[in-house]
Amino acid sequence: MKIVVLAILILSTTFSLIASSDGTFDAEKSAERDRLDRAKADALRRIELAPESKAGDYLRLLPSVSVSRSSPIGEVKEAETYLGASISVNSLFDINDAAVSRKKAKRAGLRKIDLVSQQISTLINRKFILKRKIWQKSQIRKSLTNPLEIAQFDDTIDDFSIKVEEIDEKIESLFAEMELICIGVEE
Repeated sequence: MKIVVLAILILSTTFSLIASSDGTFDAEKSAERDRLDRAKADALRRIELAPESKAGDYLRLLPSVSVSRSSPIGEVKEAETYLGASISVNSLFDINDAAVSRKKAKRAGLRKIDLVSQQISTLINRKFILKRKIWQKSQIRKSLTNPLEIAQFDDTIDDFSIKVEEIDEKIESLFAEMELICIGVEE
């Protein structure tokens, strides 16, 4: 009978603590989601504004100019100077190829940004599930008296804390990847 009462007491305490902790975790989660939304919107805007053709592409249309001088041997003073210019029509195709390549890079960049933001969103959810578990375990740990059980709870809390730190690192690396995708498309 004592075990049943103790179990009911622990469960009711846990559920009431879970309800009171949701506000702080929800605020943190909302702040991280806002950061993700801002970063995603900025990345999509940067990719959309990236040009499909650049001035350097059109420099290929400039003619190649050559200057030469011709004279019979010994008559250097009477030499004729020739100026030649040539335009390669292939340059037009090169410009088009560069524009098509940039369009493909923009489409791929947009898709990668969506993928990375979805990965970040999933990691944020996992992070806060683990944070709630850490909080729950620490609340239950406070009510324990057996040193062995306390040590087991401490180990579990430490394991969850390490996982949260690893998730934070992964989230930051994905934000950096998002920035690198934008830089790659803008080039």
